[in-house]
Amino acid sequence: MAIVLTNEPEVLNAIELFRKRVKDEFKFREPKITIYSFRGGTDQGVEYQKKTRQGILAINLRENPDNGRIVHGFKLNPPDKPHAVDVEFNIPLQFNRRASGCFAEDGSNILMCNRGKFTPKTKRNEALKFFKDHLISVQDGDKETQLIRIASISSPSFAEDIAEFTKRVKVLKSTFK
Repeated sequence: MAIVLTNEPEVLNAIELFRKRVKDEFKFREPKITIYSFRGGTDQGVEYQKKTRQGILAINLRENPDNGRIVHGFKLNPPDKPHAVDVEFNIPLQFNRRASGCFAEDGSNILMCNRGKFTPKTKRNEALKFFKDHLISVQDGDKETQLIRIASISSPSFAEDIAEFTKRVKVLKSTFK
């Protein structure tokens, strides 16, 4: 069973591995500073892009923590102007089940996971039902729970898995509009 990473050094190491993989692999266009909107505000980060079967996947990496979380944004087929991300992948630096994203360790694999929380507000049980084929059991602090597996950082299908997850989140969100 996978174990959610909860202490800051382990979480920072997983973030560094994730970001290195993105920077090494996402070279469809030169990385660029991008303005994007989220939760009623705007911010900027460096956007990296890669062609996938789902289209061009952009991953926006922000440097500064936001309320104890490191924020990442995923967008399929981004426009050239400022834009909203399709899904945020927010990683808390310490144990925090309120944050939607987390990393879990499964043997030698570091997995990107989501707790079933998306904005606009979606019901967790509905999100988990929607992603039933992507659920994994994890030890999350003091309890066992189900999380949505996004991708393994070391997987050859890393970018394709994130693109597929992003596409499915867009479909899920459209059902809650």
